[in-house]
Order: sequence, then structure tokens, then C-alpha cells
Amino acid sequence: MSEYRNQYEDFKKNLVGKDAPWISKIRENAFAEFQKIGFPTRKDEAWKYTNVTPLVERSFPPFVPSSHSFVEQADIDQFTYPGSDFQTLVFVDGEWNNNLSRVYSLSEGCYIQSLSQAFEDRPDLVKKYWGNSTRLEAHAFTALNSAFVHDGAFIYVPKNCIVQKPVHLLYITTEKSKEKSLYLKNFIILEEGGEAEVIETYASTHEGAYFHNIVTSMELHCEAKLDHVRVQHEGIGAFHVNQLDVSLGEKSNYFSNHITVGGGLTRSDIYVSFKGEGAAAEINGIFHPRHGEHVDYHVVVDHVMPRCTSTQLFKGIIEDEATGIFNGKIFVREGAQSTNAHQTNRNLLLSQNAKVYSKPHLEIYADDVKCTHGSSTGQLDAQALFYMRSRGIGEREALKILTRAFADEVIQKIKIEKLREAVEQLVFEEAKTSEGT
Repeated sequence: MSEYRNQYEDFKKNLVGKDAPWISKIRENAFAEFQKIGFPTRKDEAWKYTNVTPLVERSFPPFVPSSHSFVEQADIDQFTYPGSDFQTLVFVDGEWNNNLSRVYSLSEGCYIQSLSQAFEDRPDLVKKYWGNSTRLEAHAFTALNSAFVHDGAFIYVPKNCIVQKPVHLLYITTEKSKEKSLYLKNFIILEEGGEAEVIETYASTHEGAYFHNIVTSMELHCEAKLDHVRVQHEGIGAFHVNQLDVSLGEKSNYFSNHITVGGGLTRSDIYVSFKGEGAAAEINGIFHPRHGEHVDYHVVVDHVMPRCTSTQLFKGIIEDEATGIFNGKIFVREGAQSTNAHQTNRNLLLSQNAKVYSKPHLEIYADDVKCTHGSSTGQLDAQALFYMRSRGIGEREALKILTRAFADEVIQKIKIEKLREAVEQLVFEEAKTSEGT
């Protein structure tokens, strides 16, 4: 803990909002919370299958860039989506890069900018949404993020404003970030009747070790609509911990797809809370760990208000000696009548050494509800494989076809065509599906 205290004292003068007393207080409280709870261990139920010791025991001091890492448009083309016309904020090694970013003219009062920009231009607006954005009790990594955050994205959509083009938040790490930690916080706020499409992409140009710690806060007010896609394909050396907090107002609609296909150790916490009646959320995900990678999804959907709907569909494709985890919880609070909530997790093992742990969970304290949850894990259908082989399709090709069919149910839910095509290629670009699976 003393090492982190020293880092905090050394680096806080470089952090966003360093001169604002209110944010300094938040940082100090967050660091105190971190010291109190400490890092999770496998004795903690929520971390039972994820060992963070390899991360905790390494020294990853916060990365504070003194100048932009040298990256050109050609370097980031591999992480964009060909043929797309997105508004784009590019962050290189955690620092917003104005030269590579592209934001078109926006409606009055609509802001798409870096958090550091927003703090300078609209400090009152940032303060309004920062204070209650993070549940510090989540775990130590969340508290660390609040203490060390140095930048991120700030998207604000005013009442009845529709953002015409998808917004792409692109986070790239380069060799400069090796053995460093990057702490980022994103704010996405949609006022009443606001609509937007937001894509988050996390990628790296190298396979070296670094620590990515991200918190994203989303607040949807009455009848707001958000289409959200999150894509992570970092190198095998990456430690990636992220938390997503979504607050849904009356009759709002949140539609999301979460894609994880890279990173040595990934932990994703998704928390969706219904704060108004008649809201709806659809949360889909696909994770495809390989080569010893470890992916851990924890999803909590909290039905606080009545007449709300939620659906979850997460699929895992696990190869080699990789590990996949899905821990999903649905809470239906007392008074949340007429709730309609469904949760499904399906997993496909493509190796004798692949492992998956699945734990769907329901807690219901209301009596007028429709709720289901289920989980299944298995290998490819032997009969289907035999049928395709008997029709002259080679084993390797047959395995690919069946695996694609398994994943297609999730991938086809991505509404943006160019993005959907790119994700499909990404999910299967290194799929082995070889003999012995």
C-alpha cells in the first residue's frame, strides 16, 4: 500500500483537475477506501476464479505522458472500421490526441471531448456528474481509478438531441506504456430524449505488460436511447480491469454489445440500475480467450423500479488453456412489480484444457414478475460435425462453420454494419479449431 501512496503523492500534480478542491477531496477519499479494503483475493467470492496476484505483485507506476507518443493515422487504421464515418476521439497511451481525433459540428449544447478538455471548458458540468459516478465499494481497482484518473472521454447529449454519427472512443497503447498503468474515466450523459451510438475500442500495438484501469459512467434520462458497443483486443501482456455503471431513467433504452478477444487478464464489471419506470436494457456479450488468456465477466442488473425489462445473452468460446468466467446476477427489488428479466449464458469449449465457470443468479423480492436464467457449457455437436464431414467438408472448415454459427447470435445483434463485419473478423481471426479440440 505504501508504494501506491508514494505514487499518488508523486503523480497527483499531473492528474486532471489537480487544482480543484472538490476533486482533490474525491481522490483522497478514494485512496482511503483503497487502503481500507485492499486488493481482492480468491477468498473473496466475487474473485474466486480470478487471481490478481500477478498484477498486484508487479510495479505499474501511473503513466503520465510528457508529449504525444509518436503515432500517425496509418498506425491506427488497423483499429478503426473501414468505410465508417464515425466521430472519433483517439487516446494514445491514455492521452487525448487532437491530431488523430475527428469531431464534426454538433448541435448546440452537445459535447464530445476529452475529460481533460471538459474540465477546463465546462467544470460545473463535469462536477455535476463526477461526484456520484463511481461506486467505490465495488472493489479496490475502482477506488484506485478514482484516485489516479488522468483523462478519458466526456460525452454530453442535451435534451431531445440526436447525435447523427456514431462516436468512436479509441484507446491505443504503444511501447511507451509498457510496465505502466493507465487510469481512464469516461462519462456518457444523455438528457431527456437524447440519442447516441457510442463505440469503445481498447487495443495495443505490442504484446508487452501494462495495466489498463477504466471506469465508464453512463446516465440515461427519461426516454433517452443509447446503442453501446465495447471492443477489447489488447496484447497478451495486458492486464485490463474495467467497470461500467449504467443508470436508466424512465422509459430510457440501453442496448449494448461487449466483445473481448484479447488481453492476458481481463476483468469486466457491468452494473445496470433501473432508476425510472418502463426502462429497458439489452446486454449482450461474446468472449473468446485463447493462448492462456483469462476473461472474467461480472454482470449485475438491478431492477429497482416497476415495469422494466432486461435481457442478457453472453457466449463464451474458450480455446487452448484459456479460462472464461461469467457471473451474472439479477435483482428484483421489493416494489419492482411487472419486471421482465431474462439471462442466458452459453459456453463452447474448443480444447481439452479450456476452462469455464458460469454462475447465473436471481434474487426476487416481488411477486408479479417474469424472470428466467440459464447456463450451458459443452463442446461442438458431434452429430453436426459428422454430418458436415460426410458431405465432404474438411474437419477444420466444419469446426469453423459450427463455431461461427454459435457466435453469430450475438454478433448479428450489432446494428452498425461496418462494425459488425469488423467484429466478426476479429473474433475469428486467430481461431485455431484444430485437431484434438
